[in-house]
Amino acid sequence: MLFFKKSFITLCLGISFAFANEGAAAIDSIWNPSLCKECHKEQYMAWKTSLHAKSHEESNELYKVLIDYTSKALYKPRNEIVTECGACHNPKLKIKQVDPNIALSKIYGIEVKSLQNMEKTIQSEIDSDMVKTGMSCYICHNVDKINKQKHEQDVGYKRFEWARGILITGPYEGDENYIFHKTAKRDFFRENDELCLSCHQGMGSKMKFSAYNTGIESTKNAQRCTDCHMGDTKMNYLSPNLKVDTLQKREIKNHFFRGARNSQILNEAIDLSFEKISNSKAKLTLHNLVSHNVPTGFGGRSIVIKISAMSKTGEILANNDFTLRTIYNKADGSETFQYSAFTLSKDTRLKAFENRSYDLQIPDGTKSVKVEVVYYVIAPELQNLIDIKDETFTKPYQAISRIFKF
Repeated sequence: MLFFKKSFITLCLGISFAFANEGAAAIDSIWNPSLCKECHKEQYMAWKTSLHAKSHEESNELYKVLIDYTSKALYKPRNEIVTECGACHNPKLKIKQVDPNIALSKIYGIEVKSLQNMEKTIQSEIDSDMVKTGMSCYICHNVDKINKQKHEQDVGYKRFEWARGILITGPYEGDENYIFHKTAKRDFFRENDELCLSCHQGMGSKMKFSAYNTGIESTKNAQRCTDCHMGDTKMNYLSPNLKVDTLQKREIKNHFFRGARNSQILNEAIDLSFEKISNSKAKLTLHNLVSHNVPTGFGGRSIVIKISAMSKTGEILANNDFTLRTIYNKADGSETFQYSAFTLSKDTRLKAFENRSYDLQIPDGTKSVKVEVVYYVIAPELQNLIDIKDETFTKPYQAISRIFKF
């Protein structure tokens, strides 16, 4: 016996009728995350604030600006970059590649009506409501099978086989007497990291460096991506507003998808230890507690270790900084983002589970040493390459601050 709120009945009945024949209308309806919210509000509200919900350029200024930057740097049409990056940013994008003649027509200033119409079709698809929802519920939970990555360019939808009809996949088997959609268990939700690494390992196009290398960086151990980025499990109902006799409490993870910007995850990833060697020397050791590089992912990220020697009164006697980041360069040696890079000249990131020590010279009169770990989405050295107004991408995020007695 089901008991629904009155306002909920109309919507549910409408969905039920629409899904009855598992036709095109059913598939067109099930992608919308606002429908998922009616039963899975907690998961929806967490996802809505996550970066997965902001994978489309309309809701992510950094992504939009980097598309423009890469398009100009590689002399490629903008929509070609969008479709290449869309393998992960928008895996349900129906346009998989752009006719190279579009680029040629622009280079030579030739107007070809069929190509212009093609461009309009591509832009219309990029701006469609489904694509704009980003990495929504329907993307991960519509994956039926993940194929082995044969080439670095096999990322996102190129590795996926989509579930058909109204089948939603997840870590649990569903009830055969389903109401709104079928549910089937798939091992990749709990047994391995393949779902995450389908996008977080590899390159979206024919570039020299991978967009993400988190999988290659990772060591084989018991740590899973979701252990840190979705946090601890809790027992709860997946659909608490559905009063169904057979409803069971299950282990549920947070769909907030924790990162350095929306959580204190760096506190869990890095530990610090400090040792006084003599009256003028000390050793600071950084301990990477996770199974991938820190920072990982987008090559523009940076972590700055700020060290301040302080007197008894708190006066700063000396400063020193260490930076954890990658440095990519163009053919002329100038710094750039990895998408258009010719060389990788430097990589000072902490490797998986690495312990790295720095020898410090301590001035006379020092009574304490302050160590701060500061995170940047875009390294200060790169921020002048692009015009970005959203401060969430440019401001410093203080992750750790500790004072050691000397």
